[in-house]
This record gives sequence, structure tokens and C-alpha cells, in this order.
Amino acid sequence: MLTLNPLKILIKEKYLKNDSSDQTFIEAYLMAVDARPNSALLFTVYTEHGAIFSGLPLEALLLFIPEVEDPYTYNTQELQPYSCLEGPVSVFAYDLLKHAELTAKVADEKVKASYLFTISYSGRGLASDPEQFKTHNIVALYNGQLAALPNNHCLFNDNWFAYTPKEWPKYNRQGITYKPGG
Repeated sequence: MLTLNPLKILIKEKYLKNDSSDQTFIEAYLMAVDARPNSALLFTVYTEHGAIFSGLPLEALLLFIPEVEDPYTYNTQELQPYSCLEGPVSVFAYDLLKHAELTAKVADEKVKASYLFTISYSGRGLASDPEQFKTHNIVALYNGQLAALPNNHCLFNDNWFAYTPKEWPKYNRQGITYKPGG
């Protein structure tokens, strides 16, 4: 489990009570992430009631309550299309991208989002295979939900560049393992 810089969020209270009819939210701080191989990311929060709650899926977390009427709520499989890889995990935020706006691919839809931080894996299995390696960019979607998306599901919008693509570039995977001399 890795600790995170605290992030103030909302929790769908039904995930704390196992009551699917509960539509209320409570305030909390996102404190840690657990990235177990071949699983979904699980999050630990510190709630407004002074309790610590672990094992929450992405679909339980909101960065904000959206202003749009009846926003679609994505499930964990849509919010995190690829499972966690193995090995040591690191969490960091690219300074250049902090809070950058982007277009995200979620459930085959293109939706507005903003960048929060990245989770990277450095194990000896798939995490070290250039054909399979993926990071999870944690982004806040237009509907307030958090998503964990690989790089090829994020298209950042930056007005500094004269050309900002409207579609995802058709890049090939980087399939070479580079090794130093000596």
C-alpha cells in the first residue's frame, strides 16, 4: 500500500454501509492506494467521522458532485480498463500535467477530465515487458468520478502547442528493451 498526498474527496456512502439504496455522500481524504497484481486499485480514506476505511473501488469515489443533471456513473471495469501489474509501485504527479485538462477514453466514449497523479509499476513480469507496460493515470472525469487510465486513453489539451490533435495519434507500442553498455 502506498500513501498519497491527501486529496479531499467525497465517498458514496452506500459503499461504507453495503446499502445500494443509499444515495448520500460523506467527505473524506484519499490517503492511500493498494495495487495488487491482476486486481483493481483499492483506496483507503479518512472520513469526516474520524474513521479510516480501506478497500474502496474507484466507483465509490468522487472528486466533486457534478453540475450536470443525471450524469452517467461508470463502474470499476470502465474506470480502470486494465488491472494492476506486479512489483513495486510508485505514485507521482507530473508537474507539467498537474490539473491539466484532457480528453479521456472511458467505456469507448470521449469525456472531459483533469489529471491528478500517476501510478507506475516496476515488477519483473508484464511490468518490465515493453509491449505490456502500462501506468495508471488517475484523472477526475467530468462527472466527478475518478478513473485509472493508461497513457493511450488520455489526450491532453495544451494551448501552448500550435497543433493539438483532436484524435488519438496512431503511435506504435515501444517494443524495444534498451540496455546500457558495460
